[in-house]
Amino acid sequence: MSAFTRARARVALLSQSLPPDDPVVVEARRLMREAFVVEKISAVLGDGPTLTPELRSQIDEVLSSREKQVLA
Repeated sequence: MSAFTRARARVALLSQSLPPDDPVVVEARRLMREAFVVEKISAVLGDGPTLTPELRSQIDEVLSSREKQVLA
C-alpha cells in the first residue's frame, strides 16, 4: 500500500468523526497532498529520461520558485 493510499485512508477515517477544519484533519490532508506529490514525481521520473545535471538544475529551479511563492 502506498503512502498516499494510507494517508487518504487516514483522512477518510478522521473525517468521519471530526469537522473539516479540525487541526488533526487539516494536518492529515496536508500530509496526504505531500504523499500525492511524491508519488506522482516518482512515477514521472520512473518513466522519464535519465536525470542529467541540466535536468536536475531545471527541476531545482521549478521547486525553488514554487517555494519562494509559498513563503512570500
